[in-house]
Amino acid sequence: MHGHLDVNEFYQDISGFLVGYYLALAAMNALAAWFVWRRSSATVLCRCGRLCVTTVPLWLLTAGMFGLMSATAVGGDAAAIGRISLPQWSQKFLNVALQPTWYTLGTFAALGLLFLARRFFVRPAVAWAMLNLAFFFLGLSMTSSSGVRNLSASAKAAWLWQAKQPRVWNSTRPRSVPVAAGIPWPASGDRGSSTRLSRSESAVAVVPTDASAGSGA
Repeated sequence: MHGHLDVNEFYQDISGFLVGYYLALAAMNALAAWFVWRRSSATVLCRCGRLCVTTVPLWLLTAGMFGLMSATAVGGDAAAIGRISLPQWSQKFLNVALQPTWYTLGTFAALGLLFLARRFFVRPAVAWAMLNLAFFFLGLSMTSSSGVRNLSASAKAAWLWQAKQPRVWNSTRPRSVPVAAGIPWPASGDRGSSTRLSRSESAVAVVPTDASAGSGA
């Protein structure tokens, strides 16, 4: 990334990852539906007379939803990706809820709830649903407008910082001969023929070679 990061450019760059990400989630839920159906271990959600609704169609619907989100991310269109991003009202709510005080209190409250209701949350269907919700929220937060703006600002600041750093000339001079500041290193064809640099680290002048001194005498 560079400092001139644009939202549309960011969507174009991340679209390929989002397609693979949601496809992987779709395949994961399709395999889960097949697994529980094959082993007849699906959890019964409700019974309506002779109709019995289990988690098999639920995981298939989840797989279809992730597949649709993957198709939406193809091309990196800003309007399309905006439909699979966190809405503005949820971003504002999270900005308030994730303040240090509320975040700390909410963390302890959530841990307490998980401990008290641990018999419920360790059920395979409940744990799998929570995992899907976590991946779903992660995918939505990747393309949130506030996150993209913060990323753009961070990238721009990093680019400006790098631009202000002094550029160091990486020469091929031997390390045993230090070069004083301000004295250019001679070209490869001129080395050893006309001048050489002093070996003293405090030297600031060019010392003539034996050949040049003899010719001058």
